[in-house]
Amino acid sequence: GKDRSVKLWDATTGKEQKTLQGQACEVRSLAFSPDGRLLAAADHNVTLYDVATGRERMSFKGHRHAIGSVRFSPNGRFLATAGFDKTVRVWDATGGDDKPRAAP
Repeated sequence: GKDRSVKLWDATTGKEQKTLQGQACEVRSLAFSPDGRLLAAADHNVTLYDVATGRERMSFKGHRHAIGSVRFSPNGRFLATAGFDKTVRVWDATGGDDKPRAAP
């Protein structure tokens, strides 16, 4: 949201479950990992959150403008981002460093 947070809601009850803080700007895109354990939130950077705890796990920086789309690979190992700087980046979402990676 515009308050730089991400809110997780229970879809069956409509109740808010968690508020995740730490975004630098307005969040433009979200994606859950295939196993549902991680949430990627993108503004100008990407922040990975542990869904169960709400804690930030890691972040990726490299786009010069806002990120318009973020998606996990089917195996959850990689994260692809498309930015308004006209670049697409692929990141190692398994805990490696924050440099873009080429997917095998």
